[in-house]
Amino acid sequence: MTTDNSAAMPTPAQHAELARLSERLDMAAHGEKSGLIKAAAQSMDVTAQTIHRWLKEHRYSVRKRRADAGLHSVSKEECEAVLQTLLRAQKENDKEVRTLADAIGKLRANGLIRAERIDPATGEIIALSDSAISRAMDAYGLSLKTARKPRPYQPLASPHPNWCWQVDASVCILFYLPGGKDGEGNAIVPLNKAVHYKNKPQNLKAIEKFRVIRYVMTDHASGVIRVRYYPHSESGEHTVDFLTWLMAEKENPHDPMHGKPVMIMVDPGATASGLVRRFCARMGVRLIVNKPGNPRAKGQVEQANNLWEMKFEGWLSFARDRITDFSSLNQAAYDYQIWFNETRIHTRHNMTRFAAWRTITAEQLIKTAPAATLKQLATSRPVTAQVKGDLTVQLDGKKYRCAHVPGIEIGSKLSLCYAPLAGGGVMAIEINDDGTETHYPLDEVVSIGTYQYSDMAAIVGEEYKSPPDTEAVRTQKRLDKAATCAKTLTDAERLLVKDRHLDPFMGALDPFAEVEQHKQATVNVLPLPLRFTPDNTLPAVEVAPSIIPTVRAARIVKEATESAGRIWQPEFYEWLCQRYPNGVPQDALDRLVQNQTEEHPNVVAM
Repeated sequence: MTTDNSAAMPTPAQHAELARLSERLDMAAHGEKSGLIKAAAQSMDVTAQTIHRWLKEHRYSVRKRRADAGLHSVSKEECEAVLQTLLRAQKENDKEVRTLADAIGKLRANGLIRAERIDPATGEIIALSDSAISRAMDAYGLSLKTARKPRPYQPLASPHPNWCWQVDASVCILFYLPGGKDGEGNAIVPLNKAVHYKNKPQNLKAIEKFRVIRYVMTDHASGVIRVRYYPHSESGEHTVDFLTWLMAEKENPHDPMHGKPVMIMVDPGATASGLVRRFCARMGVRLIVNKPGNPRAKGQVEQANNLWEMKFEGWLSFARDRITDFSSLNQAAYDYQIWFNETRIHTRHNMTRFAAWRTITAEQLIKTAPAATLKQLATSRPVTAQVKGDLTVQLDGKKYRCAHVPGIEIGSKLSLCYAPLAGGGVMAIEINDDGTETHYPLDEVVSIGTYQYSDMAAIVGEEYKSPPDTEAVRTQKRLDKAATCAKTLTDAERLLVKDRHLDPFMGALDPFAEVEQHKQATVNVLPLPLRFTPDNTLPAVEVAPSIIPTVRAARIVKEATESAGRIWQPEFYEWLCQRYPNGVPQDALDRLVQNQTEEHPNVVAM
């Protein structure tokens, strides 16, 4: 009986015998190798499988490699289709919900893969087995294990504190706060996994308004962790409130961190809402929004969330009576983070987090205004409204005074927006020449009294209210004063009331002065005659002298005679009618007039 000594290593003598066996196998004919293997196994008192294994150490394989080894009848594209089907049917917890056989069967049924071979002997088309397809997928490097391997990531670094802040908001999964925002004295309540989970949505809905939202920020360079809690849900208002709290200088001397960061990194969602984007743009802070499904981009703040859950929230059940509302919860969180950042050593730089943050230089620390002022920069999307005649604008059915906005004019346009973090008031936005913005709060116009008149209205006969002058009105008043040459505006208005068509500048303006100046300047200047070409194509035209009616001609001569201081003789009219019964030619009339105006005795030439 052959003893299996496969677990043992070959002795030196067996090594020598194996070497000789390898040479004999190289020279053996077809069909002789199995006999040599069996003889060697009996000689060494081991199994044939052990001989095969030992021969591998001599770099010799007695099993001949298949001629088609490494070749597959299934293409790489078909293997990729199978892998894609398996991956898309995989749950987020990496649990496979469909088998390889299911995927292959459905892909074949839909004509998406063939996965078959042709028998060279018979020409028959044979479908490949699931195991053959699996081996082909492994050979192509398309196995599920390979596809699940994580992708390489690029490490990130920040040159100094306040260079990059990573901000994340998440629902607290350990407890909720029934007291909520109003603080009715209810203690925090731990979440029960058997009651509050996804398969019982009615239970989650019941505590939805009592949910606690945790906002976490980490300074990428120093690793400082800052945390605040907010009610109900993640929102742009909560995000901006958290950022203004972070940037503003704190009253606590043991809390050094403040100032404006160079950039803020957030995930898509409410932390990247339009309100947050407008706030960061006005602050001059670059907002980096990560791609969805890429938590590693903010790996530091993700780790800070886990650390905070373990270090702080995990112990709150022992202090339930002290946490009754968000104020007490945030105070406890604030005290803990100050202690944690001041005392715990960070493994990357081997300093406490606050000690690392204090290495920031004066040039790197950009101090900001208080939080209340910063919140004024968080506004809704601006809308355009037209200024009315009473110097008001309308937004969402309400009127607001805007007379105090510089440069306001009737009919001009104003950009209006709500400031949700500044009491929800309305503001007008003015863009300056350098690109900066100036915000002007606007007061709402309300209706008062029994008859609901505007509070801007003046009582007839008892009050006199005058709206402030716009720039256009001030310009008009200056023009009226200059046009009337009055010393005061009152005098100018009085003159204009008396005569609305008053000559500008009280007659000092000659509208034809430029015409007279041109005439005087060209009186002694004779223009050169223009060269021309006569038109020989036109026929000669004889122009007959004009004929003046006899009665009209007599009147013209009479007026010329009396103008010259002479006496009109009635006999002249009779003579004129006899001489020119059909009218007096123009040239003859001109001679008669000239004769009557010459200085000679008062006699009419007949």
